[in-house]
Amino acid sequence: MAYQYLSPDTVIETFKDSRQYTEALTENFPEYERLSRNKPIASIPKEYPKTTDGTTASIIRKTPHRVIQQLPTGKVKSTTDDWLSVIAEFIYYDRIIPNANEGYALLQKCWLVVERLLTFGSCPTYTPFVEHGGYFCTDLRLPYWGDVFLQPGKLSDEDSNYIFLRSWWQTKDLEALIAAQSKIKNSTWNLENLKLIKDMTTTKDEKAKTPAEREKQINTKGGIELITGFQRGVGAKFYTFHVNSGLILRTKVNKDPRGELPISFAYGDIDGSNPLGRSVIDLVGSMQNLLDGEVQMYQYNRALQLNPPLIKRGNFSKSKIKFSPNIIIDVGSDPNATVEPLLIDTTALQNFPNNYGLMKSQMLNLLASPDTSVSAEVGNPGFSKTDTGVKATQANLSIDDNYTRKQFETWFERWSETAINLYFAEREGIEELQLDQETVDELMELAQEGKFDPNLLSEDNKIRINYSSATEALKFEVDASTSKKQDELQELQSLTALTEILDKHQMFQTLIPPEKQAELWNSIVDNSGTDEPEKLKLNAKETKEAIDRMSQNKPSPRENVVTNYKDLPEDIKRQQEAELGFQPSQGMSPAEKQSQIQAAQGQQQPQGMTPEHILKADEQAHQQAVDQAKLALEAKKVAILQQQADTQKKVAMKPAPKPVKAK
Repeated sequence: MAYQYLSPDTVIETFKDSRQYTEALTENFPEYERLSRNKPIASIPKEYPKTTDGTTASIIRKTPHRVIQQLPTGKVKSTTDDWLSVIAEFIYYDRIIPNANEGYALLQKCWLVVERLLTFGSCPTYTPFVEHGGYFCTDLRLPYWGDVFLQPGKLSDEDSNYIFLRSWWQTKDLEALIAAQSKIKNSTWNLENLKLIKDMTTTKDEKAKTPAEREKQINTKGGIELITGFQRGVGAKFYTFHVNSGLILRTKVNKDPRGELPISFAYGDIDGSNPLGRSVIDLVGSMQNLLDGEVQMYQYNRALQLNPPLIKRGNFSKSKIKFSPNIIIDVGSDPNATVEPLLIDTTALQNFPNNYGLMKSQMLNLLASPDTSVSAEVGNPGFSKTDTGVKATQANLSIDDNYTRKQFETWFERWSETAINLYFAEREGIEELQLDQETVDELMELAQEGKFDPNLLSEDNKIRINYSSATEALKFEVDASTSKKQDELQELQSLTALTEILDKHQMFQTLIPPEKQAELWNSIVDNSGTDEPEKLKLNAKETKEAIDRMSQNKPSPRENVVTNYKDLPEDIKRQQEAELGFQPSQGMSPAEKQSQIQAAQGQQQPQGMTPEHILKADEQAHQQAVDQAKLALEAKKVAILQQQADTQKKVAMKPAPKPVKAK
């Protein structure tokens, strides 16, 4: 068993030290929260309008939706049993992901994770094992930042050997828990201690209150504060306790085969000193307050100009002063009596656009934003509305978005791995799983390699999993950048360019298997924007049939050899004639008659050889050698093409590739 950092005797004092340490780190978090929610500062003068600029709040709210457009995909890996990783991946996509919706949909919770890591620098997440309509499964919870406490002196959650998590319960909740656990034979809860503390209600302190509770001044009296201490190590014990009474309410063993904590942090940025990371609001908070003050003062001065104070001179009732169209103001008989508006200097109002733009540009220098409303004329040459300037801004935005996406996917990989391992570790008994065809195909491929016993799979594609037996630690690896959806137009342009390259180069048509070409077509359909792409895409059966037709209709490689019939030797001519079905001629061809005439004439010529005869004989010998070399080259081409045709035919006989799992 691993070393026990927490024990029943010391866990409460250890928690108090962690709370004091963590609360010092979160001292500025309420201010970060205010700015992210676009709320005005509390100390604003009462005559000023309660307006804000909202630049920071807009970036924090929009960035998650821009960076995460879908849930990432990935692969489950096992170090010893390949078939176990296949089953675990099926469970991950068929059981865990669809059921991880406690409170909100999983994608909505992922957006909230990014929003919080931008606001505070990090976001704590908890992976519980809970019931969903009678089915027990791992889930994702997002604790409030004021309810998580780290080990003092550590630089991150991964560096911490223990972490505390606070939860708030109502008396009715504890009574329901007692009733449910009393039916379990070996419950991990101490029911007697639960009965003692179920009526010990208290009130949340300011650190524990959520923003809504603080702003609406909601009465938080009546809750019961429970603390759970998680410690790292295989077989380490988790303790749930009541601080005021000092009672231990639950003792539970860490079943994770990796010995990891069920709490993990998603980090937006790190500085190597603060275990809670670096917030973007920490960088721009003071500038946002200055910008808010500028907007408030502008609105205040605008109100003064539209409805200025009045100067009254003379002895008459001010009730007679009314500013309305066509009204008469009676100032009496005093010739010095007057009513006139106070003149207000407008210099500050005239300079407001430039001042506002300059301050906003300074803020956008530190933040990733697609805002192009600021131009270089405000005094910051780093901003421009030209096409080049806008493209430069977009390039910087892509870099920042990619960084945020990688940080999110790093956390999602950790959460997924924890969810899978706890699913196998916490469940008990035997479950029969109905597998899909893709999973069955993967198992049968492993069976051919001797890595899976096909007898474990029933005829109707069901398999029985015994969760009570020990399961090895599983790994999960996220497919990079799968949380981002590709732009359909850009993707379609890229696919079209690949198609053109394939059409123009015979070498690529030979090298690229037909299955890949079918996948290229399916990708084009997916990104075409058509209403019903499934009607145009090729499934596995259609792909195999198309490949079979291609192999049957493929011309013989010999047909690709282009030669001149009259240049062929006589024996090759006879072979081609026989292949084409020609019958041998019974008479002589004109060429043969001409040859006989020339031969007869040659016999009548004198026997002497002239230089012209010798040169002509040499030329004929040279031409004959060239013809033989050409024939050898053509024969070699025929052999190569025949070999390629045989290879493609063998490839076509292989099973069609499995479709990619839709996530």
